Amino acid sequence: MPTDSRGDDFRECLTETFPLDDVIERFHQIGVRWGVGLRQMEHAFGEKISESSKLELGNARICGAVWKSTEYLFRIYKLKKEWKDSFLPEYEQWKNEHLKNLETILPYLEKDPRQGFHLEGDFHSFSAERIRQILWSAQIKEER
Repeated sequence: MPTDSRGDDFRECLTETFPLDDVIERFHQIGVRWGVGLRQMEHAFGEKISESSKLELGNARICGAVWKSTEYLFRIYKLKKEWKDSFLPEYEQWKNEHLKNLETILPYLEKDPRQGFHLEGDFHSFSAERIRQILWSAQIKEER
């Protein structure tokens, strides 16, 4: 079983109303619908897009990636909760999807350091630097 348990205790956000399988499906559906809206936004902006509109489009892409990563992390959590060695290929699949998703948003985070800022908490919940650290750490683990 993958032994790194940091950040994967989602018990407090799961309830009878929102059980794990429903949460996974809802984040999946949010991601799908967000993708449809993102394509509409890209089409509306067209070829000639202002710099500020590029930043807004980047923000929309980041939001879509957040929904996807949340889905993937809940899927990984589900596997870890009921771990069997036969789950390893599926675990690897979701882990790799999550890492690819992070790679896709890195350029947008680098272009706009405002992204990931949590206004109420006055901190960055994610940043280009943090994403690079996650990707680097995953690469180091793969090389072992």
